[in-house]
Amino acid sequence: MLQSSAEYFEVNNLMVRMISGYPPDGKAVNDEALLEQAISHIEQDFAFVGVVEHMTRSVHELGRKLNWKSQPTEVLLKNVASNSSAIEINADTREAIEACNKLDLMLYDYVTSELV
Repeated sequence: MLQSSAEYFEVNNLMVRMISGYPPDGKAVNDEALLEQAISHIEQDFAFVGVVEHMTRSVHELGRKLNWKSQPTEVLLKNVASNSSAIEINADTREAIEACNKLDLMLYDYVTSELV
């Protein structure tokens, strides 16, 4: 089980840290100002953000933004495991992972709400 986000700073809110420009200094972060900075960077500097779990919709949105003349009718996902091979984790571990990545989860919610 995860003991604390400080022990796992490499993955603690990794997307928010990378997109906001937070330096890789070996410290865990949970500052919502970094989330706001990441969202600002996405809105100002990114032409497109897609989501793997919504690959077909993401590819269609990319095509729309780039004015593709034709859109793929289906996006084939390769090397995708079936749900039957998913690893089960207990509630305490899930809670620890979610706490360690609170800002990333908020960023994911923002991006997916914009994609829909």
